[in-house]
Amino acid sequence: MGVILIGSDPSANTNVIANSSDVSSLDVIEIQATDERMFQILKDNNDNTCVNTEAITIEWKRFYAIHWTRVVVTDPALLYNDLHVFSREVRSDKEQEVNITASIVHNTSIDLYFTIKTLARFILRSKSNVNLGICSMWISGGRNVALKQVTKQSSVLGMSQSNNAVDGNRKTCSRTDPQDGSPHWSITFAIPYPIRNFALHFEAKNRLYMYTMKSINEHGQDVGAYTSTYKDDLDELISAKTVMVKSIKVQVDHKLTGDGSLVICEFEAYTECPPMKWGLE
Repeated sequence: MGVILIGSDPSANTNVIANSSDVSSLDVIEIQATDERMFQILKDNNDNTCVNTEAITIEWKRFYAIHWTRVVVTDPALLYNDLHVFSREVRSDKEQEVNITASIVHNTSIDLYFTIKTLARFILRSKSNVNLGICSMWISGGRNVALKQVTKQSSVLGMSQSNNAVDGNRKTCSRTDPQDGSPHWSITFAIPYPIRNFALHFEAKNRLYMYTMKSINEHGQDVGAYTSTYKDDLDELISAKTVMVKSIKVQVDHKLTGDGSLVICEFEAYTECPPMKWGLE
């Protein structure tokens, strides 16, 4: 999760890299617009190809914490006070406008700052029903600073090393030995990061229940904890109070499923890039 990219790189000098996930395209279920060419045009890496539409709806397969979006449009000045963001709940179809806390207009684009922390469809719409003239779009889900960081686990089964959980591939998993009496996994960042959200992806047959995740600062002090319950049935997106975190530990409280191994297919920890910056560094 990071910058969700539809279109060309928003940075003039730096390409969007794997940990900076543009959620507008990574896990898209559908993009709905009045023009069927919308998705192709927004993904063609060309800010000069645009499509007119009064609204665009994007839906994802999983939770994302969305904090800002950049839209490349044909007439930013026209849309500055007319571009609005809505969220529509997946289960109830209830729609509500999202409060935009700031808008920044550039020569060819508009940056919109807001927060969506529920599983919902993202809707960009003109309130006065004028055509948006959209050329490209990025939706920032933050940046995953867990990618390729230093990891450890209490034991290893076969080739399922601890770093499989931070390799960017949800099909490779870390796995502890089933005989491990106290299975745990940890990650240590190169520097402390202000972490705002965590995501854990599990193996279906070894879905992890009843575990505790602790956040630890650079002084070795616990600064946050999350305890899962048996009722959790989705990959976790854990929204936390933003704190400076140096390391994180995940430990099993009760072995309820599978063979008792601690299996993590991908662990993600999200922070936000500085303004106008993209990528891990």
